[in-house]
Amino acid sequence: MLFRYSEMLLLWTHNLDGTLVGFQDPVADHWVDGKYGKALKFNGTSSYVLIPGTPLLDLEQFSIAAWVKSTDFDRNMFVFEKTTNNIINTQYNLFFEDSGTINFRMNDGGSDFVSDRLHESARSHPSMSDQRRRHER
Repeated sequence: MLFRYSEMLLLWTHNLDGTLVGFQDPVADHWVDGKYGKALKFNGTSSYVLIPGTPLLDLEQFSIAAWVKSTDFDRNMFVFEKTTNNIINTQYNLFFEDSGTINFRMNDGGSDFVSDRLHESARSHPSMSDQRRRHER
């Protein structure tokens, strides 16, 4: 994934364009120095990157990696979500609970599967965040 400041594009393997939503003008103020290059700074309530729905993201197998730095966990917050017809919790998402716990949720049209621990078929790479161990799922 690569965010380009000048073009406001989100580039994936499939070259899907993303749109910045909920950012006040000037948008340039929301780009901050990251460890390598620039990063987007979200306000935690109404700013996000919207990628239009596409069957290209209806995946059966995938890997997830996210680099998130949060200053607080005062409410549940999505890192990302894939929806059906813009209805939340209809496909898959990665989110923080207000306790700071990270969860991955999948919904296959029946009941939700919410993971708060790794399963035998999952592989993890431990990472550090706020001096606490987290797992990528």
